[in-house]
Amino acid sequence: MDRYRSYGQNDDQPAQVGDGSFIGVDEYNAPENIKPGNVQQAVNHDFTSQDGNTRGGFVCLPELGANPFRQVWTEQTSGTANNMSDVTYGQNLYVAVGQSSTILSSPDGVTWTSRSSPVTINIIDDIAFANGVFVAVGLSSSPIIYSSDGITWFAGSGTTTGAVKGVAYGNSKWVAVAESAVYISSTNAVSWTATSGISALANVTSLSFANGYFVATTSTPTLVRSTDGLTWTNVTPSGAGQFVDITFARPYFVALDVTGQIFISEDGTSWTKTRDADGDTWNTITSGAGMLVAVASSSGGDNIITSINGTEWIRRSGIPNYAWNGSGYGNGLFVAVGDSGKIMTSANVNPTVYASGLFSDPHEPDTPWILLVSFPLESPVRQSALMAIGSQPNPPSFRPITTSISSAARTRRRFAGTASGIVSLS
Repeated sequence: MDRYRSYGQNDDQPAQVGDGSFIGVDEYNAPENIKPGNVQQAVNHDFTSQDGNTRGGFVCLPELGANPFRQVWTEQTSGTANNMSDVTYGQNLYVAVGQSSTILSSPDGVTWTSRSSPVTINIIDDIAFANGVFVAVGLSSSPIIYSSDGITWFAGSGTTTGAVKGVAYGNSKWVAVAESAVYISSTNAVSWTATSGISALANVTSLSFANGYFVATTSTPTLVRSTDGLTWTNVTPSGAGQFVDITFARPYFVALDVTGQIFISEDGTSWTKTRDADGDTWNTITSGAGMLVAVASSSGGDNIITSINGTEWIRRSGIPNYAWNGSGYGNGLFVAVGDSGKIMTSANVNPTVYASGLFSDPHEPDTPWILLVSFPLESPVRQSALMAIGSQPNPPSFRPITTSISSAARTRRRFAGTASGIVSLS
């Protein structure tokens, strides 16, 4: 079998198909979506009749469909009118934080219960769960608070002297970043040591940890990186704006700026822009189950973008139209929180197949090939795939593909079956 392309404007068009999730392919060119039409026509279409030499078929990419994975968002009732800042998941519990010392917890993202803060915090701005502990930080001079279960909260030692904007755990310590200061705990959030005068953190907005590095965003075009939380190195990606949030989706840090630009990096030093500005105001980004999700403030109900590889992004519509401030993922559920106590959730249907297809070859008319590609759900990028491929009526055989890929939908890589096994057609 040979290399494939999709049918475009200048090719023999196959029957129009589906809800946007089907792609028709022939040889040599890059794929693009077939115009909407009838799904059944695509299934029944005989691509071998296009000409005497062209191999062809179709691919179903569920992420492009009318109801893509994890992207049906439902507004929930929080029980508060306070502005909410952030949300995380741990100990079988979603925990959201916000204005006026607000702490909410939920076992399912639907029913939320108010919890008491041990101290008064004007705005609890960030929350994280790691090493068996929830830790939350705020925008006022107050202790950092922690909880082992998300329900009963305690105040750590000492008092912060300014707005603490991010907190993360790594290298056997908790690190909380503030304006020109850092707070570090090696006692699992009970005792904290403050270090001031860190100019690199003067405009810090968020913090993430992975691959041995703490990486923080700032409200300037600058990102900063540290291994110990004390010594920070600046980097300014070309074309960057004011950064608002950062997440990690193996193997990339993914940083979002307020205009919707997105930058990715494996080491926190070398950054590549993967999305341009779009005119909206973007606030938060998170990852989980093989999907990256970024959320904007209110922008007409299309204020979410998603990606399965960090490099190509799809705009979503039909989103509850409020000012969304923070987001998180856990136990098959994305959760976003916003102003006036707004909370919305998007369920994960736990897909194992991200692409499937049927290909035919005029030189092998009795051998229609079936293709299934699936990905480990813990990462959206660079994971091995598993493909089932075979000829009817024989059942397909399953073999691993060791080639590291991000998605059949996104890398433009195609696979074909031969008598001896599976080959990759790049």
